[in-house]
Amino acid sequence: MAELTFPVSPGVVTREIDLSGPTQVSPTGVPAGVVGTAVRGPAFVPVTVATFQDFISVFGNSDGEKFGPMAMREWLRNAGAGTYVRVLGVGDGQARTTAGDNIGRVNNAGFVVGARLPQDNGLLGDNDKAGTKQGSTPLGRTHVLAAFMSQSAG
Repeated sequence: MAELTFPVSPGVVTREIDLSGPTQVSPTGVPAGVVGTAVRGPAFVPVTVATFQDFISVFGNSDGEKFGPMAMREWLRNAGAGTYVRVLGVGDGQARTTAGDNIGRVNNAGFVVGARLPQDNGLLGDNDKAGTKQGSTPLGRTHVLAAFMSQSAG
């Protein structure tokens, strides 16, 4: 904080405090919606940012291989807002492991979905977050709801 003292008259002191530091930028305008993977950050939660620096503070910097962060960087060069939804990857794309310490997991996926999950003891057990089976929908299925919007007449 810059502080300047000016002598005015005997016994009177005036101080000037500089408050013109950087201010927080708020998102403005209609944000683009981008869905993709990121280094970190909340998963499946839309987050609106005003600058790419705000994006980096939430989701981490682009590693040059993930297309979502690169799309946000390019969009925010010319816009005042962008909304990002981080999804988790499919891992190595192979079947769940059947042996070792990570039974039932997909390598590098970041999450496990299913009616039965590995428990703390290493054995498979019921997934209490999978809900109940309704109709033909299997337990533990992940659904993503998307909406495409346009700011136009009609």
